[in-house]
Amino acid sequence: MPRTVLLCDDEEVLGAPFYVMEFVEGTPYRTAGQLAPLGAGRTRDAVLNLVDTLVELHAVDPEAVGLGDFGRPEGFLDRQLRRWGKQLDASRNRELAGIDELHAALGRELPASPRRPWCTATTASTTR
Repeated sequence: MPRTVLLCDDEEVLGAPFYVMEFVEGTPYRTAGQLAPLGAGRTRDAVLNLVDTLVELHAVDPEAVGLGDFGRPEGFLDRQLRRWGKQLDASRNRELAGIDELHAALGRELPASPRRPWCTATTASTTR
């Protein structure tokens, strides 16, 4: 786990508080080709660990950790769906059967106001 090296809360520097973390050796896997040398088992473990980490992060109550006034939780899902639609439209380079129907279906099923608006992922852990 990288340590924080410097915290700067002077918003004049970059326009917002920021921090610098120490360098940690590692590989940021971005493509299937980069994962191939790991083999199927290690790739599966890496992916499941990523999902488990996301589940843990999404289970955090922002109010409980002092982030209740951070961001704009109301309307998050609607904004997210609109953004994905714009990204989809801007990146079309081939036909993907059913993609527009999927986008429309997500819009129809979008909850009006989630009970916990910050929690947009499942809170159940993956099973291995």
